Amino acid sequence: MHEIARLMCLLAAFAIRDSPPAAPSPPSLVARPEMSREAGRWIIRLRAEGDLLSLQQARTAASPVVTLPVSVRPGRWLAAVLRPDNVLEVRLEDTDLSALMPGMNALTVQSPGYRLQQVRFDAAPLFRADADFRAYALAQLHTIGAADSNTSSLITSESAPGLTFARLPPSASPTADKGVRIIPLEGKAQRIYVLVSTAATVDSRDTGRIAVRCVDGTIISRPLRMAEDIVWRANPLRETVAQIDLGEQRPVEALEVEGEASVVAVTLVGGLRPGAFASLPPRARSFASERSAVLFAFDRPSLEGWEIQGSGWGMTDTVGEVFMRKGSSRYFADSKVVGGEAATGTILSPPFTVAGSKLAWLANGHSTKNFFALVDARTGDELRRSPVPEKTGPFVKVTWDVRDLKGRRVRFKAVDADTRTAYAWLAFDEISLEP
Repeated sequence: MHEIARLMCLLAAFAIRDSPPAAPSPPSLVARPEMSREAGRWIIRLRAEGDLLSLQQARTAASPVVTLPVSVRPGRWLAAVLRPDNVLEVRLEDTDLSALMPGMNALTVQSPGYRLQQVRFDAAPLFRADADFRAYALAQLHTIGAADSNTSSLITSESAPGLTFARLPPSASPTADKGVRIIPLEGKAQRIYVLVSTAATVDSRDTGRIAVRCVDGTIISRPLRMAEDIVWRANPLRETVAQIDLGEQRPVEALEVEGEASVVAVTLVGGLRPGAFASLPPRARSFASERSAVLFAFDRPSLEGWEIQGSGWGMTDTVGEVFMRKGSSRYFADSKVVGGEAATGTILSPPFTVAGSKLAWLANGHSTKNFFALVDARTGDELRRSPVPEKTGPFVKVTWDVRDLKGRRVRFKAVDADTRTAYAWLAFDEISLEP
């Protein structure tokens, strides 16, 4: 058994990597993985060769099938089966589908010896055939320049499964700054896909550079090498799709483009768009609930839909905020921005249904008179209450256990009741439900 453990391979988390592994690996897997739906379950199959086949020695008459641990995302493991016909088979439950992001076009495989190997993977059948997952995927997209991600004007491509684009309208056309074109972005993203048009010869030379400027000042950039690094070719020699992986979900401010490539469209992919969970089909909600769902965020300077009483509540821009108060969005709800610290008031979120185990938000502020609460959407009865964190600067995370409230319609509430002129305010950002 020790020998089997030493030889076993892991199929690592589904991911796209911009650069090849540092050291070449032996061809343990060949042929493109195939994805199909059988008896209500999605299955990924990869044909095994080379050193992976040494696992066949573990077969016995009593145990003809070898099972291997498979990671589809950190903290979640499945059993992959190496069948007698040398096919590695991964069976996915609905809840596992939340690990598959739109635009995924490769698997990273860890073979014996812990070598990483990139395998081309086509997830298009999942997006084409499964209406519930397609709805889930669309809820993760933010197409720059499109008012509605379900409009018929969106661009789709068979070579970019699960992604949609909207051509940038004149109002979103890039502006030039010292030879660099700048496209304003808003919202949060983990990956950004850029549809570019170029007349350049498709070879390995650099044809430009794209960079994402994040709200916190981080800049993540990459060259455009038309043969090596472009993720897909939508129309060879005309339009291609490149990606920037931000590593984690970040609030973004702008896309910078340098060189001869012309940006046609931009799509952001991250978690579910705020408020999107409620519109998902029931089955899609079941596997979306495996991940955190943002209910309210403030990527625009607007409190539309929120009920405000008093004179204290408004929006503050994190850019230029002298006390470095910020959460995860570009803006945040603030009880002192309109009338100063002496102003008071209450703010209530739009109603929402509790569909997770925890409700979390980012907050700061001061005063024992100020507090956050969760109230019944119909009666206004208070269900939870937390004091402010007595903190200025970067926000801290506050969490409530709401398992006993699942299915209940509620509203988030923040109250400023302190009329003093110092240390008498509170602020919050990004309210989310967690599994």
